[in-house]
This record gives sequence, structure tokens and C-alpha cells, in this order.
Amino acid sequence: ILLNSQEIPLMQFGGLNTGRYKAGATPETTHIYGWPMNNYWTTNFNAEQHGGINWVYNIGSSTNQSQSEATRFGWNNRVPFLARVLPGGGKGEKTWQKSIIQGWPENVILVSATPGENGNSCTLHVRETEGKSAGLKTLKLANSKQATLKQVNVLGEKIENGSLEFKPFKSKFVKVSW
Repeated sequence: ILLNSQEIPLMQFGGLNTGRYKAGATPETTHIYGWPMNNYWTTNFNAEQHGGINWVYNIGSSTNQSQSEATRFGWNNRVPFLARVLPGGGKGEKTWQKSIIQGWPENVILVSATPGENGNSCTLHVRETEGKSAGLKTLKLANSKQATLKQVNVLGEKIENGSLEFKPFKSKFVKVSW
């Protein structure tokens, strides 16, 4: 299963644990407990809260058991991809999702994208999630144009001797031009 919650960082698997710790322990059952509020530790404030409280659990499943799939599931539920509809006079398409980039490695996720000022580029913040090396050298745009890629800094400035190869769990900024 895939489990994600934006508001609930503390989860216990198998049973409620109130102080017992055993190195290498495995869950005794398939029960999952979320702690939306925690009064487990003694603190200097009352163990109560007044008023309404909302929280969300996102639960899914997948046959793909990779770290990348789990990361994408969590990322997609926490940070929705914003889209903009531009009205036009065309016929439109019946597809509800589509990738404009081909050749994207499975173990690299898109954190954010910022359009360039000139209208023919964008800066991507990307991250490797599987702990394996990856590269972005072979990306193509959906319109069959070859994209020009170069590593940039957070401001979009070219990095001399920059690389499009990712070491495990690393983040980079990449400028894509067409």
C-alpha cells in the first residue's frame, strides 16, 4: 500500500507502542495507527485542544514497489500540479493527461518548473529518488523537437562544467530550451 498524510507525521504500524523499543522489530499486525495529535510526551502545555480539526489520509496501491512510485504518490497528493487552460478555437483533445517530455528517467521526479522569460525555455528543479545514478541527456519534446539541456543554478544561471548526470538522491536545476 501507499500511505500519505500531509498533516500526520507520526504513524505506528502493527500496534500502539507506548514506550517499548526493540531494534529490528517487525509489525505484529497489518494495523496502521495515525497520531493526528500527540500527547505521548510530557510537555509544558495541556494535552488537549479545542475547536475543529481536519486531516487527510491518502491511501493507494500499486504493483510497482519502487521508491520512485511511493515518492510520486506522496508528492502528487501533497503538491498538486497546477495547470492553466488557454481558451482557443481548436478542436481540442480527448486525452486528460499527457507528457510533453519523452525519455524521462523513472527514478527522477519533477519538483517544480518555471517558464523562461523568452517563451522557449523553462527551468526544472528535479530530484533522483531511488538511490541510483540517472541522467537527463536524452530528453525530447512531444513535438519531436530535440531539447537543449544544461545545468543551471537556482537563479537559472548556467553552471560552468555542469552535468546532467545525477548521483543518488541529488537535486539539480536544469534549463530546457527548444
